[in-house]
Amino acid sequence: SAQPKLDFHATDSIGDEKKALEVVYVSSDMTPEQMTVDMVQNHGQWSAVPFNDTEQRSALKQFFGACAGKEAEDLDMGEGGKVKKKFGIPTLIILDSESGDIVTTEGVKDLEVSGNGALAGWMKRRDDMALAKKKKENIIRYGVPAAVGVAAVGAMFVARKK
Repeated sequence: SAQPKLDFHATDSIGDEKKALEVVYVSSDMTPEQMTVDMVQNHGQWSAVPFNDTEQRSALKQFFGACAGKEAEDLDMGEGGKVKKKFGIPTLIILDSESGDIVTTEGVKDLEVSGNGALAGWMKRRDDMALAKKKKENIIRYGVPAAVGVAAVGAMFVARKK
């Protein structure tokens, strides 16, 4: 299937306000040149883990269980590996930048279904998760739920195959 394109733009940071969205690209390309071409043709001005930082790229792929099939064995994510491969590529994992909680692992599907409307859905889900977490904390602490404000922004992890 074709990779969905993120064509909405995050707002720039102003003072203490955060961007509405930050995308961090984690390449599964074979060479730095392939990664550069892929970034220019498909991803624009996204942040990216540098191609030569294989330790960071590998750690993220192992942490989230997302990689290209061709690299699964090298990442010890193959059959019988130490890490279970959960996702192929492309993978789009939406994170709450404040808590680090995973908002969804279905970012690609969300984009296919909702297009640019996916951002609003992710932000609502993030807000709902934060509210539920705060209510649970308050019930444990005080025995009563309380309404709370919610932190700003989500971030993403993306892996893409060549």
